[in-house]
Amino acid sequence: MDHHQNEMLATIRSDVEARGWVIRPAVDPDSGFTYAYTVGLSRFALPEIITYGLTLGTSHDILNKVAERAVVAVTAVSATHPLVPGTVIADMLCGAFPAAVIPVDDPDAKLPMAHLLFGDESLRAVQLVFPDTQWRWPWDVESDVYDQLPVLGDPPRHLR
Repeated sequence: MDHHQNEMLATIRSDVEARGWVIRPAVDPDSGFTYAYTVGLSRFALPEIITYGLTLGTSHDILNKVAERAVVAVTAVSATHPLVPGTVIADMLCGAFPAAVIPVDDPDAKLPMAHLLFGDESLRAVQLVFPDTQWRWPWDVESDVYDQLPVLGDPPRHLR
């Protein structure tokens, strides 16, 4: 790692310590899609979260909302968090569209800063996947984004 990367990692580490998690933007070199992901949820024994195909502002809002729900849930006695693969979280986008929680097959590849901070601790991640405006999931051949929007793991059987 060069000096700039070391400084960036130190800033992220400090922000995670102060706030619990941070949101990092990125561009997928394979698809060209922008995406955003959390760094810090691993500290709470939660998977990190990633979103694709949304504006960075929308991704930031959704990731913070879901991260806060998950952290509150795991710090409460006997609560379950919303980041269980296969779960569908209602009303996540525009107050109407749900998000499917998909396990990410190779989180180290898509969450570089989380990998640098938590990679040695078996980094886990989930992707929040949204349907198109016709309520079709990206893996549906009729979807507006079929075979374009990256889906980083296997979709739940009940949504195929």
